[in-house]
Amino acid sequence: MTVHDRHRMEDQSQDGELQRLRSIAADLTALVTALLEREQRRIPAGDDGDAAASEAANDLADYTRLSSEDLDQLSEQARMIYRSRRMRPRIFADDGLFGEPAWDILLDLFIAESGRKPLSVTSACIGAAVPTSTALRWIAILEERGFLSRENDPADARRVFLRLTGQGYAKMVTYFLALQREGAATA
Repeated sequence: MTVHDRHRMEDQSQDGELQRLRSIAADLTALVTALLEREQRRIPAGDDGDAAASEAANDLADYTRLSSEDLDQLSEQARMIYRSRRMRPRIFADDGLFGEPAWDILLDLFIAESGRKPLSVTSACIGAAVPTSTALRWIAILEERGFLSRENDPADARRVFLRLTGQGYAKMVTYFLALQREGAATA
């Protein structure tokens, strides 16, 4: 590999990171806009939508005030939960008792995002600890619901990376902040 090739790969990697940050910013902007529009329409007080909008606004406010140290702590909490989830089937000697592939995929992605490491579809399938077809089905569901997105690897056309969307990342942060408020350590 030449120096030119390395520089081109670094540029592509930086472009991918910039695109991801733009996507997160766009998702957050859309969320704030939707919350403001909902507030302006003034949903009647008894409607559950009002409470959900207020909760989402608080979640967004919490998420945007976090320091990198806070995010590191949340990432470590996610790692601990992920490890404990992998430990249960080993101890009980039964892989079928504790399946929750969507959550395992989200945990894996949150940990990868926090470490600024890409997570391939293949790695996510392995990390979910279920058959590949099951993991792929859950990846499609999570993508459809706006929690993750796919991104082609600029260095290898055969590989596709998964990333949490801004909405997905904010939801994971909100979840871990809620766990901290409740004093819970595992999920």
